[in-house]
Amino acid sequence: MAANAKRTSNVKLCSLSTVFRTYHHHDQQRRSA
Repeated sequence: MAANAKRTSNVKLCSLSTVFRTYHHHDQQRRSA
């Protein structure tokens, strides 16, 4: 059970970082444009 919760939070963290990276990338493009 604990391992399952850990994996779920890990997946959440991964998707969160991906979203953040994508947003940051778009933000940089917008600023340079």
